[in-house]
Amino acid sequence: MSKRKGSILILSMFLLTVVTLLGGIFLTMTVGNIKLLQKDSERQKAFWIAKAGIAELIYNLRQYYNLYEQYSGEKEFGGGKYRVGSATLIGRGYHNTLAVSVGQYPLESTDVTNISKYALIAEVSMNTSTDYLHFSDIGVTRPYYRTPFAGPVHVNGDCIIGRSWGNEFFVKSKDEYGPALEVSGKLYNAADWTPGHSEPDSIDNFLMVGEGTIPVPFLFDISNYTAKYYVTPVGPQSGGWPGWISTHGAIWPYNANQFGDDLVVKKERADGSKYEYNLIDDKDTGGREIKLPKVNEITYDSYRSVIDPDWNITWDNPKGTVANITNEMMYTIDPYGAGGVVGGGYGIGTAEDAPHREKIADSVNFGLNGADIPVPAERDMNYIKLLFLKLKATRSVFLGPVGPVQGTYNSFTIDRSGKKIKLNFPTFIDTFEFKSPPGYWGTASPNDWRGRKQRGIPGHSVGATVLSGATVLSVQNKVISPLALMGYPIGKGIVNEPSQHPVLVYDVGGASEFLWTQAPDNDLSATGSTLVTHPVDHYYEVDYAAGTIKLGSSSIPGGKCLDADKDHIIEIVYSHDFDVSQGVEAWISDKQKVVKLDLNTITEANCPRDPKYKSSIIPIDRQKYGVIFSEVPLVVWGTPKVPVTIVCTKDLYVGPINAAQLDPNDISKWWIPKDPNLVEDSKDANPVGIITSGILFYDFSLGVSGTTPSSMFFPGIGASVTLNKVAIYHSLREPPPVSTSDSDRLGMLGMASGFRPEFNTNNYNTGLYATAPTIVGSLYHCIDSNVVADALTKKLSDEVLNSSSARVIYANSFRRTPPQHMPMNIYLTNYRILSKYDNAEKFLDNLSVYLATDPGSSYTQAFSKMITDLVAEMEGVVVEE
Repeated sequence: MSKRKGSILILSMFLLTVVTLLGGIFLTMTVGNIKLLQKDSERQKAFWIAKAGIAELIYNLRQYYNLYEQYSGEKEFGGGKYRVGSATLIGRGYHNTLAVSVGQYPLESTDVTNISKYALIAEVSMNTSTDYLHFSDIGVTRPYYRTPFAGPVHVNGDCIIGRSWGNEFFVKSKDEYGPALEVSGKLYNAADWTPGHSEPDSIDNFLMVGEGTIPVPFLFDISNYTAKYYVTPVGPQSGGWPGWISTHGAIWPYNANQFGDDLVVKKERADGSKYEYNLIDDKDTGGREIKLPKVNEITYDSYRSVIDPDWNITWDNPKGTVANITNEMMYTIDPYGAGGVVGGGYGIGTAEDAPHREKIADSVNFGLNGADIPVPAERDMNYIKLLFLKLKATRSVFLGPVGPVQGTYNSFTIDRSGKKIKLNFPTFIDTFEFKSPPGYWGTASPNDWRGRKQRGIPGHSVGATVLSGATVLSVQNKVISPLALMGYPIGKGIVNEPSQHPVLVYDVGGASEFLWTQAPDNDLSATGSTLVTHPVDHYYEVDYAAGTIKLGSSSIPGGKCLDADKDHIIEIVYSHDFDVSQGVEAWISDKQKVVKLDLNTITEANCPRDPKYKSSIIPIDRQKYGVIFSEVPLVVWGTPKVPVTIVCTKDLYVGPINAAQLDPNDISKWWIPKDPNLVEDSKDANPVGIITSGILFYDFSLGVSGTTPSSMFFPGIGASVTLNKVAIYHSLREPPPVSTSDSDRLGMLGMASGFRPEFNTNNYNTGLYATAPTIVGSLYHCIDSNVVADALTKKLSDEVLNSSSARVIYANSFRRTPPQHMPMNIYLTNYRILSKYDNAEKFLDNLSVYLATDPGSSYTQAFSKMITDLVAEMEGVVVEE
């Protein structure tokens, strides 16, 4: 019994030992599993922390790309922290950025082996209009010619270049990546004349693309650009497309396989790795369509998060000055019909109540020296340019504005401080000269106002009759009614005072011009018998009462009177007494209510801020500016003290920015402009973004007197407006295809003194017209049907600024510091977990040193090699140690 009890005790002890050992093993395994699970959890936390870091970095890049394109920082998050950094990738796009994030968990530990880390890497691509001097998003863009583009150009769709009488140049800085011309569709050459155009083909015209040094200020010089490509074989360098096309209207496609090798630019990074790009890209060589929002997609909701509530401009919260300006580009009336463009469409019409015109005087009180005509007190006098007069007795007289054809005279001046228009003598209306008030200059009655018809200015022969060579074959004793040609009633006909008011008949045929002779005794029937030997064979007689002129021949009475081998423009100078018995009304164009915003007043203290960071004291957050959002028509000009971006849902008028301007309180002193003395693309100038879903007008009311210095084809003297470091985003006013006229290729619609007829009324002594603007920055165009319809409703004038004389220069600073919140497209092109987080940490360490010493400079060889290796690993390429 005792032996059995001993055995049971031994067995029990053995079993207890086994159980104890198994329990220990199980406990050890459980503790180990717990530790493994904890470590895995920490690694997972480190991964998600790293992911949070890269997500925040990408979010920041979307919001403020320029602030985070090269950035280093760290942040505690989820019980751990992440370090993030970004650096520009050289040679992989305009704005491709390497984003790196290292997540760590826990935040701290005495044992470094207890810290888990994960590294993520991504490549972020950003596309925006501010990467280009000109971004055309209208489908088919045509034509590019006569404008030297000093910066890269992008076209969504097909692009047609050239006309026989206009070279084209696309040049860019050699220090910037990428093509000078990128087209998402096909590129075509059309270096021939437009069908029906009078100018012949020329084989001397060419397209050139290249990169080199962009001088400041920009003056175009072919020698600055080493990489060149010419369309025609007879240009300064042989090779390229055929440039002489015998079939008018034909176009030739660009063939990169045949001509593209000369356009490849090969470069090296600091570490010796190589990259290359084409100076011309179309869809066959990698040309991309870059999708950006059209202007009709830009709404309050799309900008809600960055609109500073204090800068949401309405009539109740104008922030600037509410004013009534005069925009004479709107509601235009062609006063003389097709072909008669004196006044450029700025007529008043014949209606009793002229549409979109305001009567400011029911009866002008004339004096010997003219008349003072008061302007309504609410009108902004800086925008008063044109004056119209109407005769109460004859509503069809007058049709056009006062003074566009006035030679060296001033038909009227504007007393801005006195709020009145001073009509002077002589004055000109519809090409009639009025030397004195009614009742003078030989008139028989104070109810008559005598005017003398002048010849039209070149190209504007209003009141003339045009006869083609084919027509005159059948012309016999041609009778012309010059008053009827003007659309005037005959009234009192032509003044019969040959000594003081002779009738003169001018004949312009081809390159020659001569003056006809009035028949003896004003009788054409006598010329055949009495003046057969007279050396002149062109005579006329006048029916003064009927207001007609009869043309005849000295040799064959009643026979042909014009040479049939050439065209004829017959201009007749005569005098006419206008009926002013019921008085003369004075009119101006309708008022347009706007808010005038002087950017000079925007400072660091009062500027719009991103509402999310408005109260933040973190340095980088203080650089996050908000948007000025206007729900009313806006006029902007000036030199802001901080970066500014303006979004306007109505019409927007843009004047000089970061450049010389007239004093808005006294624009009559044009010789004393306010000048911030900022060079083109100056580092001291703050970038300005202009986005409008309305109609964009270039406002010359504060334009300074000067010459467009580098206008390659048409240098001009007149009012000059410069937009320095300005990005413009708007719709053209015409649907595609854009007119082949060289006037409006860049959407340059001028107003105030920005068009020819009314420039002289500014009292400038600098010419009759304004030059096209100088734009240093970027231009984006699309076609919005709403803008097109609005332009038609508002009957915008077709007297546009000439793009051929515009200076368009890319602001290279936009690659690093563009205006904030411009429309863009950002996406990930690569995303990967790094196998070794220490490589990422070395990159972040070196990035911090780079940003702390000389950010924006070239990378060192070692830092460039780190980036190259990280990119290789991101793309799955094995990098040898």
